[in-house]
Amino acid sequence: MIKFQHLIEAEEGLHARPVAMVAYTLTKCSSDVQISFNGKTASGRDLMEMLTLDANKGDLIDITIVGGNEEETKDELMKVLP
Repeated sequence: MIKFQHLIEAEEGLHARPVAMVAYTLTKCSSDVQISFNGKTASGRDLMEMLTLDANKGDLIDITIVGGNEEETKDELMKVLP
């Protein structure tokens, strides 16, 4: 299991385009990814759940990765997180 925090740096926050990129990227990974913010948790593969997190620029989101290729998943995820 890998747990880490990510600072949202994009002006638009965690909006539709980066959320779609995260979900698409995770279709190639076997690990399970959960993203949490402000008491809510969303699957990294579920666009609507991630949008309901309502994370904006400057917010820290918590990410948990569990599964067979955790390090690879983290590397790929870091390329697309805003």
